[in-house]
Amino acid sequence: MEHTFKHLVVDSSVLFKNTEFINDCDCIYVTDEIVREIKDSKSKNRLGNIPHNWIVRNPLVKTIEKVKLFTLKIGENKALSEADISIISLTLDLEYEFGEPEKIKLDLKQINSYDEESPKNKLPGFYLNPNDNDWISPKNTKQVPTFTLNLTDQNINVVCATSDFAIQNTCLHLGLNVISPSGKIIKELRKFIYVCSCCQRFASFFYIRICDDKTRKFCFYCGYDSLKKTSYIIND
Repeated sequence: MEHTFKHLVVDSSVLFKNTEFINDCDCIYVTDEIVREIKDSKSKNRLGNIPHNWIVRNPLVKTIEKVKLFTLKIGENKALSEADISIISLTLDLEYEFGEPEKIKLDLKQINSYDEESPKNKLPGFYLNPNDNDWISPKNTKQVPTFTLNLTDQNINVVCATSDFAIQNTCLHLGLNVISPSGKIIKELRKFIYVCSCCQRFASFFYIRICDDKTRKFCFYCGYDSLKKTSYIIND
């Protein structure tokens, strides 16, 4: 099924790869942060030769703050630059303005509930003694929170185009539409888990308290400094 996009937010990778589908969009948006990333003459010419007006628009400050907090909750904050945050935030602003605000997911309730239940006076790995229900296993994988994106309409009002996995992942978590530089709609959601290289146990990011990265490295089960962050994919 071919889709048409009305309001398209692009990052520099889309311009670098000289994608053709942007010619069919009603409005193309870039932020000042993205413009500053475009330094080579070829990409500048590409931006100047788009056959209709493109718009330089920056997201609201309050939206940027919301997105930064959200990326911290889902574990993508270290992978995103200020330019990346700017296009995610702008896509969110446009979704509120032209799209479907009701599908936006800014509240991850499962994170808050885990934080509230976590002991505040014990160090994970040495004193915490969780039961096996706190770990993802073949028996409880269906209980792990999942996120899906439903794109059934041919005409999509607002979409973000990028090749960056962290941007794609954040947009999907937020309920925003996202496509690759080739124009392919992204439906796979990457989630993160921590795998212990010693005991081979693995836990969802959401079971590890939101704290400084330097303290998030001890296995909840065996206590060793051996947790490695990795990703897995959820699709529909």
